[in-house]
Amino acid sequence: MSYLNIKQFWYVTITTYGRDLEPNVPYLLDVIEDFKTLSLRLGKYAVGWRFTPIIITPNYPKERHLKAFEYIASRDITYSIGCRTGSKLTVLISILCIT
Repeated sequence: MSYLNIKQFWYVTITTYGRDLEPNVPYLLDVIEDFKTLSLRLGKYAVGWRFTPIIITPNYPKERHLKAFEYIASRDITYSIGCRTGSKLTVLISILCIT
């Protein structure tokens, strides 16, 4: 699309929920690979990823979200200039982005 000279920015939502909460979402590794492909085609300044929604339940405690975020960030960090979160965990997750 860059040949059309259209400025664009794509957000890709990446979560690690199971089929109990998101039955139709593709598998995590497939989403990560698709994100990398999109980034390679459009450039890392044209894509970002979101770690949302963050839902705290007994099956998905805060600690699980932090580990999941670390896992995703360790695989995507060179393909994007940043990530976005959308919950009360934003401060904790932002710290992980910086460190």
